Amino acid sequence: MRKHYDSRRANRSLRSVQLFDDSKMPATRFHLVFCLDESGSMQGSKWADVLSAYNQMLGRRRADQGLGDLVTVVTFDHSARTQCALTPIDNAPSSFSFSGRGTNFAPALHAAESAMQRQPADCVPLLLFLSDGANADPGPTDAAMARIVAAYGGRTNLQVRGLPLTHERFRQQ
Repeated sequence: MRKHYDSRRANRSLRSVQLFDDSKMPATRFHLVFCLDESGSMQGSKWADVLSAYNQMLGRRRADQGLGDLVTVVTFDHSARTQCALTPIDNAPSSFSFSGRGTNFAPALHAAESAMQRQPADCVPLLLFLSDGANADPGPTDAAMARIVAAYGGRTNLQVRGLPLTHERFRQQ
């Protein structure tokens, strides 16, 4: 801007004022950590809806110029598989295979926590957990979530979102 505005002949120069304390500015990029439920109850249109929600979120961040964002995707049923970790948003995969076994949230949260432990310091972690809500063993899940909140809740401004299941087929469960 300055290059185009400043002119000695016109006796004008752009003056800038610092509005914010740069040392207190929040991170400029996100680490989007997706946990995508691929258990048997998610088969068919539910899985398609999860992939659609995932791709819509990536599209929105790209449209918002979140080009420095990093993406981790963990798919899970009774176990977890890290499909990509700390991948630049433009290189994030758009689809994943479907497994279709039982459901256990804890392994997915462990994999998400592992990725967050390796993220750059300038990233704000955003945990997006997409599931129909059927968890076989809530005890370890509660402990894993408590660890994540304790480790990242205050220090890195962790954001956790469970995307609303708005489609009629989700509400019927």
